[in-house]
Amino acid sequence: AARSQVEAGHSVPFGALLEVNLEYMHRYAVRSGFSAYGHTCYLSATTSTTHGTSVARATLLGIWSCEENRLVLPDEAGWRHVKTAFRASVATHLTLRERAISTHLLVANGMQLAARDCLSADHPVRRLLAPHYFGIASASSFLALLLLAPGGIARNTFAFTESSWREYLKDAVSSYSWSPLPDRMSNFGVSEDLLRALPIAQDNVKVWRAMEHFALEFLNVFYEDEQQLTV
Repeated sequence: AARSQVEAGHSVPFGALLEVNLEYMHRYAVRSGFSAYGHTCYLSATTSTTHGTSVARATLLGIWSCEENRLVLPDEAGWRHVKTAFRASVATHLTLRERAISTHLLVANGMQLAARDCLSADHPVRRLLAPHYFGIASASSFLALLLLAPGGIARNTFAFTESSWREYLKDAVSSYSWSPLPDRMSNFGVSEDLLRALPIAQDNVKVWRAMEHFALEFLNVFYEDEQQLTV
């Protein structure tokens, strides 16, 4: 949910219900000639019913720019620049923090290391997980040695300085915490009606539940109850 003006510490557009807050990125320096990272995008949201399904529709209200220290609205000067800079913040955050660090190096890599180090090759849990971590060791090696290393492809693609690059990666690892997808959805801080109408909630939770059901059915073949599984 969008923060209030008091909570944000700066201007917030009237009617904002949702926000994409990437202001944390502003503390990482960028090389000369690049716009600084760090923005918050504000959205309104309305719900409607289509074929019996509640659907949310969002409208872009404005973007807060940490670099310019101001809220920029769609009809104001500098809007196209700020909108492009916000997209750069989003792309950088998703590519590095969410995908490379969280998904690949921490979750997937951690899963395959735990399975291979702690479970026998024919263990039911390892057999369940193996198709989902197949190839992650080579992918993680590629990430660490070619993409994320100082002077690597990713370092030269994004705008960070040499020191802020190392700081960003270090902070992304140390600040990571895992939570189940349904819990992440409930922590959005929006009303239940709006949450149920958001496509990310409608689709992702269905996929999550389907995967959960598959895992339980698979493990039920080998274990009578959860206590047996954790022995």
